[in-house]
Amino acid sequence: LPISRRSRRRFRRLPMPARRAPSRHVARLAGAARAYQRRIERREERSRHRPAEGRVKIRLLGQRNALGGGVHFAEFANELKSLRLLGSVVEEVDAVQLPALEDAVRRSTPEDVNIWFWRHPAVSFVKGTRVLWAIFESDRLPADYVAYLRDNAHVVWVPSEWGKGVLVEAGIDPAIIDVVPEGVNPRNYHPFLRAKREPGAKPFRFLSVGKYEERKAYRALLEGLDRKSTRLNSSHEWIS
Repeated sequence: LPISRRSRRRFRRLPMPARRAPSRHVARLAGAARAYQRRIERREERSRHRPAEGRVKIRLLGQRNALGGGVHFAEFANELKSLRLLGSVVEEVDAVQLPALEDAVRRSTPEDVNIWFWRHPAVSFVKGTRVLWAIFESDRLPADYVAYLRDNAHVVWVPSEWGKGVLVEAGIDPAIIDVVPEGVNPRNYHPFLRAKREPGAKPFRFLSVGKYEERKAYRALLEGLDRKSTRLNSSHEWIS
């Protein structure tokens, strides 16, 4: 613990038995910390044993799959569940499974927070605050999608300021739009295992991150890079 200069001078003038006071003070602080920790643990224990029907839930509705949205949903759910003070109230619902969705509708309360990771016709049947995760790739949105957000969302999450601007231009109230950037899992993507870079000439590398499918226009991308590298007479690598 930090001790002022004046306190240190007074401490030196104390008789030897009295000099043990700081140790007793530290012991009292440690005891108080342990008592506080026990109170936290008892509170968490009571929360775990409380009937599920009477507990506020943070409900995540989506599906784990190999697509971009499914991977994002899975990573978000894993991280939220790992939080000590929130994990016990997080509930994951596979929105494709009708029995699970019906059960969520039955158990939902107005105090719950429901985060929808895709567009779903049952969104209005689950009681509570509705948070809709909105992703799109163009600055012109279908009218029915805009109506879906406008009529059902209490809060809209978008991953960028650009996305927020598109929704505002489409007529969504900016007060309900929050920018929530998509994170990166540092357990999968980090520089620590990267091979050592040797000095000298290196090939040009172009990194494209995304699912390989026709609408991503990989063919046009690779053809354009091939023409560019041929014109520059340079070696190159494609990584996708």
